[in-house]
Amino acid sequence: MAQQLLALRQAGVDLEEFLPRVGEMVVNVRDQGVANAARVARDRTEEWVRVLRETLPAGPVREAILASPSWPDMAADMAKLDSRGVDVRGLLAAAYDEGLGVDQAVARVLAAAPATASRDALTSYGPLTTGLDLPMNLDLTDRARALR
Repeated sequence: MAQQLLALRQAGVDLEEFLPRVGEMVVNVRDQGVANAARVARDRTEEWVRVLRETLPAGPVREAILASPSWPDMAADMAKLDSRGVDVRGLLAAAYDEGLGVDQAVARVLAAAPATASRDALTSYGPLTTGLDLPMNLDLTDRARALR
């Protein structure tokens, strides 16, 4: 972790500005998860949390769905679809597979295209950027923009 923080600093990231915001993000995600759980319990759609966890593999996609402010509405929609006889598990699995297919297709295109990344973009790629959509023209001189 120390190496990753050093790499961020060398890439021009102001760690004194960045690290406190990480804490805020974690708190916001936690609070949204608690609010979602309360609403799901109130709406009696807890079953769909279990279905989602059983259908999608563990990882950022599944957790992002559960932490989304839209999750309680999605759970209610899944309950409605299920009551109409729709195979919600199959639908979730197919949607996840389609998302993976799109992600893999984009990765193939990006790998085939000549990269003309900025120096800042090239130096910022690393373990902490896995899964992030970094622009090819990343400019770390505008820190607020880069953090957004």
